[in-house]
Parts: sequence; C-alpha cells; structure tokens
Amino acid sequence: MILSRAEIDRRVAAGSITISPYCPAQLNPTSYSYRLGLEISELSSTDPAAARGDAVVEIGQAGMLLQPGRLYLSHTYEVIGSRECVVTLMGRPSIGRLGLFVQLSADLGNVGDAHRWTLELTCVQPVVIYPRMLIGELTFWETRGELSYYSGPYTRFSRPTGNMRELY
Repeated sequence: MILSRAEIDRRVAAGSITISPYCPAQLNPTSYSYRLGLEISELSSTDPAAARGDAVVEIGQAGMLLQPGRLYLSHTYEVIGSRECVVTLMGRPSIGRLGLFVQLSADLGNVGDAHRWTLELTCVQPVVIYPRMLIGELTFWETRGELSYYSGPYTRFSRPTGNMRELY
C-alpha cells in the first residue's frame, strides 16, 4: 500500500519516516518532492570494479550544465529513510520533460537507516541543474511480514558514491 500525503506527514511527525530537512509544502497527494544535493561527480570509468566516480565538486549557485552521453552522480539534499516503509525514488515529470533522467536503476530502497541517496543523472540534451532544486519524488510503501534491515555499504555514505561492488 502506498502512503498518502496525510499518512506521510503523520509518520514523519511520529518519527517512523525520516525526511530531514522536512518541508510540508513539498508533500504531494501520494509522494514527497525531494531536492538535489550540493555535490556532484562525473563518472568517467565504465569498469565495474573501478567505477567509484571522479572528484566530488560543489554545484555552484549559478548552476551546472550537464552534457548528454555522460553519467553524473549526485545526491539528495534530504536525509531520507524509514525502519517501517520501503522508499521508491524517481524523477519529477517536469524534470523528465527537460530530458534529464534522475535515477537510472536503483529506485527501490531498503527498509533501514536514513541517509542521503546517491542519484544517477544523465540527460538527452544539455540541461542546467541547481543545488537544492526540486528534482524528484519519493513514495513510501508499507511493508508486510517480518522485516529484515539492509546493512550494506551504501548506507555509510552521504556524498555521491559510485560502484561499491568490491565491498560485498
């Protein structure tokens, strides 16, 4: 079951969903709009064993022009998570209409710790991004049955993080 606006708000207030910083104005009927973080890295290697990303840089207030055919790693501005709900993360329709893909493959979260999520950004035409811009939406899904919490390496990072395959 997907949570409604009122239920997301109630669970944030109760502490069973973490969104920090939280802004009720970013609630939608069945989702929450998240913002782009402050840092970005352009991924230069296509080798899965080496794909950790290049230097992480700050996105300036004037914005940053993303180029087609490249993969950038950024992160959510908000710390997001739940020990009761599964989070799905996707781009906003208005961002998709600019030709910017926000999350290529890892859109389904795990029940467990809250952290800033790494975003996988790519575009089909040049597009400018800005720090803290509304870039995507989160949905929260209620789980059923006995819970098992994710404890893998990706929860240890709050900066854009590349492939952690070698840590498994």
